[in-house]
Amino acid sequence: MEALVGALMTDGTPAPYGKACTNCVRSKCRCIYRVGGPDCERCHRLLKTCVPSETVRKRNSRRPHVSRAAHLEEKIEDLVSLFRNQSTNVNAENVQNIPASQASQSPISLPTTAAPAAAAILVSMPMAPPGPPMGHPLQGIIPLRDSPLPSFDFNAPPIDPALTPPAEHYSNIELREKDCIYVPARTKCNPPKHRAAARGNLLARVFEPRVAPEPVPETDPQTTPACEYQPTDLEAEERLQIFREDMLVLFPFIYLPPSLTAKRLRDLDPFFWFNIMTVTCKRIDEQLVMSDAVWKFVAERMIMEHEKSLDLLWGLLTLMAWAQYHRKDRPYFSVLASLVKSLVYDYCLNKPPRAAVTAVCLREKAENLPPKEKSMDERRAVLACFFITSQISHTMKRIDALVWTPFMDECLELLSRQPEWEGDVLLAAQVKIQLLTEQLTRAIWQSPDSVAPAYFSTALRSQLRDLKSQLPAHVVQNPIIISNFLSLELSIVESMDMKPGGQSSYAPNLQRFESLEASLQITKKWFDNHAMMPTSMYTGVIFTYWCYMGKCIGSLVQLAFEVDDPAWDRRAVKERVDIFNIMDQVIQAFDDVSQIKRQQNAGSVEEDMFTKCARLIRTMKRTWITDTIKMDGSLPSSMAVQPQVTLAGQADDPLSMPLYQMDKSNSDRWMAEFFEMNWEL
Repeated sequence: MEALVGALMTDGTPAPYGKACTNCVRSKCRCIYRVGGPDCERCHRLLKTCVPSETVRKRNSRRPHVSRAAHLEEKIEDLVSLFRNQSTNVNAENVQNIPASQASQSPISLPTTAAPAAAAILVSMPMAPPGPPMGHPLQGIIPLRDSPLPSFDFNAPPIDPALTPPAEHYSNIELREKDCIYVPARTKCNPPKHRAAARGNLLARVFEPRVAPEPVPETDPQTTPACEYQPTDLEAEERLQIFREDMLVLFPFIYLPPSLTAKRLRDLDPFFWFNIMTVTCKRIDEQLVMSDAVWKFVAERMIMEHEKSLDLLWGLLTLMAWAQYHRKDRPYFSVLASLVKSLVYDYCLNKPPRAAVTAVCLREKAENLPPKEKSMDERRAVLACFFITSQISHTMKRIDALVWTPFMDECLELLSRQPEWEGDVLLAAQVKIQLLTEQLTRAIWQSPDSVAPAYFSTALRSQLRDLKSQLPAHVVQNPIIISNFLSLELSIVESMDMKPGGQSSYAPNLQRFESLEASLQITKKWFDNHAMMPTSMYTGVIFTYWCYMGKCIGSLVQLAFEVDDPAWDRRAVKERVDIFNIMDQVIQAFDDVSQIKRQQNAGSVEEDMFTKCARLIRTMKRTWITDTIKMDGSLPSSMAVQPQVTLAGQADDPLSMPLYQMDKSNSDRWMAEFFEMNWEL
């Protein structure tokens, strides 16, 4: 068999490229010519007519090689002939049109001795012809295009240095203003790259534009949101002081030195400055207009123009932290959290500094840049981003917090050991508490029944006690830190299974009873701590504080009205914890703050948050009193005096509706109604 194949391969001759027969081409087979026959092996074997295929490939004829120098010479000859024709026509017209009295005032032209020299320079040298010396009055003055052009002789010998006119020669030349234009000195302008070669020779002088291009003034891009309400310098200083003393001390995500003025802050971080002016604005109408301007600015800069800066990050953190001062008609916390986290990722604020290596394809040699050390402001920013996103994730259960990294551990440790101001210690304590809260949140989300394991809750309580013992005494006594501790304890208790046991209904579930009792005690402590806070702090606390307050109110209502367990006495809860007295304290505090706000908002159409919350809690209180009378037949001893006065006007209030259904399925909706927020899409 191998011998037969070898014989077949040696007998025939393969057809050259493009010479196969039509049958072999159609079947895509190799065409082999037979020895001693006109047809190929395949056509002979199949008894077909072997028809050679026609060559259809077109071959380009070879062009004669023309050197680049010859090609340039042809172009130069064409240009020279064009110059000669134009020069002849213009000279003839000038001779006919110029009177004899003005013949002596002919436009400027090169000396006759310099004409052949200029032609030689054009052919042999890429440099410009000799001109006026630097600093001469004629520097930058060139003739108009319609002025007579010199006739060049390109066959002249190279220029003789002795024929070059001296510098004094240009001082004797008289120019007319109408025949010349001013062109800026070449040392002061940056010509385009594609014209750099042309400007280096005499042709650049010939083809210079008739009118010099006017410089386009560079306008600074708008760095602050466009808004009709802009504070004066005095108002800006006052608002910055309010932000320092009332807000930043409660959420110290940045350090603003006392020497920093509002004007200087606007120059450094204009968007952050505008957000400060927005949250500290006293008039609600102006505040909402400024809020809309902030959103438009964020959409334009971050979405349309893909801008990234720490100024944007600080501004967005201000917007998220004090969201109660912005419009709440649409759900926007998911968008805000995504934008904030994108800035953290783009700046690698959650990662350690490392050497940046440039791409080899963009440079001849790879360049290792030294790592840039993270500043304290950047470390504060990434910790604050984790804190605020984690709190919103825990209270609203709609977004994920910023993922914690080992480098953020280093930032937290550095802020704790080497604080630059007292706010660093407070921020470090808030972040440490929130780390425990984030562990609880993730454990609940990962659990199939949304219940944290008992061992996990026990371990978390132990870590909470250790953290309290490690913090300084003045930090532990801070009302904001106390509120964070109590909120975490309440979340730990509520994460346990508080549903009735599946065993016999006559045997009480002691573990559930302990959880309910602990929840009641923690809620009471939270409102006691809230009552100790001065009302001047209300305007400075961040948005999530009010979310925790709504959560505590819902917990009280659930314990007093909704727990259905024989071992749990709801009437005893109303006697032990005076819910209505707590509501009165909250309403009175809101009324005090809203009264100050109304004085500052004389003539304003919009109501402030404290007025709305006070009215809503009043309605909730009246509803609870009515339900208490229906369920228990009478009011508690603290509310047994003239209940009809308290219920007066209930039917006229449009907000009079049962709002205390606080089961896990609609707790976030109840909180949305509490703050008049639309969290639904």
